[in-house]
Amino acid sequence: AVVSTQSGHYGRVCSSTMMIRAKLKKEICEYCSKNINIGQFTTECNKCHKIIHTNCYKISQFNCVNGLYYCSTCHTSIIQKYNPFRSLGIHQDTDSDKHYNIDITDIVSTANQASTILENCSTLTITELQSQISNNTEINFSTCFLNIDGNKSNFDSFVAEFSPLQDTLSVIGLAETNIEPSLQNLYPLTNYISFYQDIQPNKHKGTGVALYIHKSFNATKNSATSQTSPNLEAISVTIELSKKSITIVCMYRPPNGSTNEFLEEFQLLIKQLPPQNTYIMGDFNLDLLNSNDKNTSKFEEMFLSQGLSPLISTATHEKPGCRKTCIDNIFTTDIENISTSGTIRDKLSHHSPIFSLSKLIFITTKASSTTPTIQYYDYCNDNIKKFSSELTKATSCLEKSPPDFDTFLATFNETLDKTCKLKKPKTSKRNPVNNPWITEGIIEAIKNKNELYSKWNLTKSKKNPSGDKVAHELYSNHRKCLKGIIKKAKSKFYCSKIESCSGDMKKTWKVINEVRGKCKTSIKPQFIIDNKRIVERRVIAHEFNKYFVSLASNMNKSLEDNDGVPILNTNTFTDFMPKRHMNSIFTSDCSTDEIYTIIKELQNGKASDIPINIIKKVSPIICPILELNFNYLMKQGIFPDKLKIGKISPIYKKEKSTDCDSALIPL
Repeated sequence: AVVSTQSGHYGRVCSSTMMIRAKLKKEICEYCSKNINIGQFTTECNKCHKIIHTNCYKISQFNCVNGLYYCSTCHTSIIQKYNPFRSLGIHQDTDSDKHYNIDITDIVSTANQASTILENCSTLTITELQSQISNNTEINFSTCFLNIDGNKSNFDSFVAEFSPLQDTLSVIGLAETNIEPSLQNLYPLTNYISFYQDIQPNKHKGTGVALYIHKSFNATKNSATSQTSPNLEAISVTIELSKKSITIVCMYRPPNGSTNEFLEEFQLLIKQLPPQNTYIMGDFNLDLLNSNDKNTSKFEEMFLSQGLSPLISTATHEKPGCRKTCIDNIFTTDIENISTSGTIRDKLSHHSPIFSLSKLIFITTKASSTTPTIQYYDYCNDNIKKFSSELTKATSCLEKSPPDFDTFLATFNETLDKTCKLKKPKTSKRNPVNNPWITEGIIEAIKNKNELYSKWNLTKSKKNPSGDKVAHELYSNHRKCLKGIIKKAKSKFYCSKIESCSGDMKKTWKVINEVRGKCKTSIKPQFIIDNKRIVERRVIAHEFNKYFVSLASNMNKSLEDNDGVPILNTNTFTDFMPKRHMNSIFTSDCSTDEIYTIIKELQNGKASDIPINIIKKVSPIICPILELNFNYLMKQGIFPDKLKIGKISPIYKKEKSTDCDSALIPL
């Protein structure tokens, strides 16, 4: 082919080049169907790569989601996410020649971490969340929040559906409990300590916040940062650790309150909180996905200026026929230690539960609330028979020899170890069953409910945001039926339990108190020693022993060091006794039958290093030897040193006190 060049001369172009140029096609705008020429501004779909003129964007069905552009077909499948750090466009600088302030590097790193957490915010099922926590050994602190929309109607369902996460979450926050603190014991969570805030007066719905802290942590309520007002409800708890502490706040903003007053109260409360290791969770009723709302913009500006980073970026609230909103969130000043966050797909109300998982390096590995039972002895029938036989042989010579209690006790223990002690201690796998009224059928029904919700959710589209009506009706009816079944199952379980205790008032009241939430809770000890809050058990035990051992000497010292104050003559106990009569008391030696009767009357299960039933079975063997030893010791006026050793257990008399002398009594 002969063509003209720019210089006016003619040249030849090979036929293959002309064929390639002939096959090239200009791109066409998907909206106006016109060619897109060189130099024209275009907008491209980030998913299917359809392209339009930028001038056609406003009249086309293209949409901007999460800072990226999508066509009308693709944008409906994209999950809208809130991320205030995305628009900053900041990235970590890898240049070694950093001439600027090092603080800027820290700010950039923190913003990048916050942006990553929000972009990776996902929706998981309860099973997926449980697997993620158990498979990642670095995760040792987790938080979860839910607007429960009334404890009376939804708490039992919450317990049943969250049973796979039992003993896994560190902190659980609830809003709209509609429950006063005086009734909090009616809504217990196994292995958790509850903290409830006062509800608004004369209001029975849409009020109340609560926190459930795992019992492996030391937690105390902060009254200074807990409040109840028409604009903001908050409860604050501090978790004491070995070297640091974590502050947890659960909030609820009533939608009918003043937004401006809420922002003022919110700012004042934040200023009272520690600048580090703080988590704020709650339902704020301000949609972070609606960037055009002025109140939302003020709220965003406030929490960002206070150093709080949001952890939830997806929608958390949805009603049929309404737009999805992100009104529930978790904020933290500890974004560097956050591993992941998201929402839970299994819903109890219109609100989705939200969670965050953290890697807190200063927290020791959390002990399991169900402490495994370590078994050192095996008291089976065969071993007891061997023990009786061996004990008979070992003690046959003791009846003829002079009484020696220490020798008898050593022989008894050696024979017990020889016949019943395990060569290798084993851990019992028997753990107490939590919420036994949650049957396998209920668990299966919960799975079916979640499947019905997923099927209904798949039918939603832009043209039909409410989804298929038949699928929604199936899900709704199944959910209502399941809620009723859960309540009946719990009621039936406790009714049958009370009937089984018929005739035994002690057992009956034990069940009643269990239903009322009056069961004893094991609170980890914490005391103020030298003006420092101490939580280490070994230090507390040492101080506890030191205090009670020094009581007598301290009292004597106070009498001696009286600073010149005269001490009145103190009467001794003999002054209050009548005159002695040397021949007024007559004692006789104890007999084998007397000792045997006393052992027989001992109650099984009472505190003893050796099970009482074992002592009863060998009592015919040991009673004659005990008779000789007790009579000899009484005549000699000797009390064996071995019997002077006791195990002292500190018992709470004032749980709120932190002083050894006023909080505990030795038992």
